[in-house]
Amino acid sequence: FAVGCVLGAGIANGLMDGSITATTYGYTMAVWLVIVLLLFAYPLLAFRKPLGELKKQTTLACSAQATRQHRAAERELLGKNISAAGDAEPDKASEIPDPSKTFAASQKLSGLVFSRHGLMPVSVAAVLPLIAAGATTIPLKDIIKVAKRLLLL
Repeated sequence: FAVGCVLGAGIANGLMDGSITATTYGYTMAVWLVIVLLLFAYPLLAFRKPLGELKKQTTLACSAQATRQHRAAERELLGKNISAAGDAEPDKASEIPDPSKTFAASQKLSGLVFSRHGLMPVSVAAVLPLIAAGATTIPLKDIIKVAKRLLLL
């Protein structure tokens, strides 16, 4: 926000003396927003690979557990496993924990730690000083329209 205020002061000065046009002002807002989002979001990409591995391992473990549970239920119901070669797993289905909740939670896990809603406060804080700077010479409704497009509202 503080660096945005400094940038906004420079833009306001340029807008008042006519050295910055409205088009340049819009491009400056867009570039500034991209820079700020990269500064906040890029470091979080370091967690993408470990989270992807966690999701993969959890999915495989839950799948194996579900197979054990379904085979045990089939043995209880039919007395044997139809598709399994042997009855190597004598457990009862009630003794094997249900992996469905863990599986559902692992499927919701994303490799990206950030989301649009999480980056919105940072985006607004970055653009707000530039909106104030633009309001010195450009009509506020035009500035709000540009800001909405930048923030993808």
